[in-house]
Amino acid sequence: MAWAEREKVDVDKINYEEYTCPRLNRNEREAFITPAGTWYACCLDSNNELILGNVINQSINEIFFSNSRKELIHLLREKQFVKIGGPCKTVNCCQY
Repeated sequence: MAWAEREKVDVDKINYEEYTCPRLNRNEREAFITPAGTWYACCLDSNNELILGNVINQSINEIFFSNSRKELIHLLREKQFVKIGGPCKTVNCCQY
């Protein structure tokens, strides 16, 4: 299934050990920011479910080096997709 169909996925049937985050490299180095200034976790987070901050209220450095962003990157590396939630709980849909 593709990322646009993720709401149809039964997360109880996903073997998370089979998957890695295919966007981890981008998430470690890039910012995904809406026109309203909201920094969200990933380009595949189309509903902006995982919000890291807002560049109108915080500096880019504050958000980039924040504990919440560091924790997200750590959890992605450790394949803790259910704990992350949002679109990451359907990481199988992010694969090509």
